[in-house]
Amino acid sequence: MADLLYSVERVFKDYLNNGQLYNIPEYQRGYKWTEQQVEQLLSDIHEFETGGDNDLFYCLQNITLVEKEGNFNVVDGQQRLTTLTLLLSYFNETSLVKDKLYYAVRLPSNIFLQKVISNENNFIQKILESSVFDDFVKDDDFDYQDIYFMYSALRSIDKWFLEKENEDKGISREIFKDKLLKNVKLIVNRITGIEEQELFMNLNADRVHLDGSDLIRAILITRVAKQEMEEYDSAEIKTVVRLNERRVRIGWELDEINAWWSKNEVLAYFKSFTSIETGEKETIKFNQDKH
Repeated sequence: MADLLYSVERVFKDYLNNGQLYNIPEYQRGYKWTEQQVEQLLSDIHEFETGGDNDLFYCLQNITLVEKEGNFNVVDGQQRLTTLTLLLSYFNETSLVKDKLYYAVRLPSNIFLQKVISNENNFIQKILESSVFDDFVKDDDFDYQDIYFMYSALRSIDKWFLEKENEDKGISREIFKDKLLKNVKLIVNRITGIEEQELFMNLNADRVHLDGSDLIRAILITRVAKQEMEEYDSAEIKTVVRLNERRVRIGWELDEINAWWSKNEVLAYFKSFTSIETGEKETIKFNQDKH
């Protein structure tokens, strides 16, 4: 069985084999992360401290993949994967991201992205030095919404680093990049047994932002169910059905625990423990294997 959590480096390096790539299928919307979202990600990574402990990590939620024709269609997580690709391209990690992400949404979007990744003829620097988007794209077929947001994301990345270097002389791009590659992780959900368009609709209907408890719940359900199914042949349909049934059962058991915990008498009994608060600089050390 595959691991559940992958560092950014492993997502682009170890997860893909024999020329595989992440494909953004036609039914996906274009890239649309704003300057605020890009800067928030950079700030979260910058402010996350490992204290030299490589077991600590920042979880960038999940990506959901469906294998198709030898590659992986990205059903969920397109925005995160694209932003990571742009950020790594900005860091000149061309060998890591080259031929790893393909935009089937629109051909011009893919051409633009591949130019960013390869950075041929200092393409990224030309983006950063340009005055406005309209002038930059006037000689190319790049007048698309998602291309505008990719263009803006790169400029936002550069702006953020320049501002941080001016206000905080201690910031190091190399330290940031190392943290990004090794201590930022994603939950990789590889789904079988369901049509990907149906899966896409299920994931995007009435979407609710996940908090920390939701992520822990997802880790518990996925990891425990997979470990229990290791003795079965993962290629058989009945194993997939059994695995999904076990996931549902674990989810139901967690709901029962949550219902018990919500009882007034239980909350009153544990109040002396639940009222303890951590300080601003304090964090909870989470060991994935142990916990």
